[in-house]
Amino acid sequence: MDLVKVRGGGPAERAKEATAHLVEDAGYDLLEIVYEREGQNMNLVYLIDKRGGISLDDCETVTDILNPILDETDISQRSYNLIVSSPGVDRPFVHDRDFLRYIDREVEVSLYQKLPDGRKRFTAWLRDYQDGVLTLTETEDGDLESEAMTIGADEYSLVKQALRF
Repeated sequence: MDLVKVRGGGPAERAKEATAHLVEDAGYDLLEIVYEREGQNMNLVYLIDKRGGISLDDCETVTDILNPILDETDISQRSYNLIVSSPGVDRPFVHDRDFLRYIDREVEVSLYQKLPDGRKRFTAWLRDYQDGVLTLTETEDGDLESEAMTIGADEYSLVKQALRF
């Protein structure tokens, strides 16, 4: 629960204290709680994730878990809308669990410095992740994979899920 990002001050903090364990006990990773204004309304937004991604049914399940507790907990004097959502498919990896969830899957990597071949961005298979170090392989000529390369945390600026259409 220490990895949950909280924005929006006291209401978001109180929501985290009252509910974070319930979301995680239900098998979801709670990534962020945001209490924010949208026009005239206030929203309490929960961003959740799990291995394999989030479906609309998952959002509904978590909403059903949260509603009774939030109704009993006085997180804000104002009324608000509860929104449960996924963080989106192209969100950058932030926590160790983000990287670990994508082992043996394709990721997009952006580097601070160019590789010897001149690239700063590329797609590769994340084969391992330990202490901020990525072990990656690239696919060449169909199924042939390149030798594994390791990239330290101080070398990459961004890693996220690779999207193929």
